[in-house]
Amino acid sequence: WELEPKPCPHVNGLVQLSDAPKLAAKELAHCALCDINNNLWICLTCGHLGCGRRQYDLTGQMSGNGHALNHANLTGHPCACKLGTITPEGTGDVYCYTCDETVIDTKLPQHLATFGIAVAGLQKTEKTMAEMELDQNLNLTFNPASEEGRQLIPA
Repeated sequence: WELEPKPCPHVNGLVQLSDAPKLAAKELAHCALCDINNNLWICLTCGHLGCGRRQYDLTGQMSGNGHALNHANLTGHPCACKLGTITPEGTGDVYCYTCDETVIDTKLPQHLATFGIAVAGLQKTEKTMAEMELDQNLNLTFNPASEEGRQLIPA
């Protein structure tokens, strides 16, 4: 299984704010509402930078306060891009909150340029959502036990 994102009408018809601020590198260092500095998502409508959803990794550590999702819910802005996944070729994880799925943005370099982000100078530093899901699936272990907690023995 592999995630095959497709374009959606929201990213294809994306309207960006004409007065969107140009983001300086230091402003891309952490969420606009907290100090989280990884799993950051930039709103492709207005440039708001928010942290990802609350997730637990394989070690039980939680990350994310969901500020990107909160922003999308409050504003209705449909699409965001995960900053650490942007490549110099102009690809990256783009999520449509309206469609509730990962999508392809064929104009990602132009959309990011609105906020002063040049993809040619960027390097992928974080795993994509598909890579994270694959890691979790590959590292998933089952502990066969009955409802009473007794270990089940294969027949």
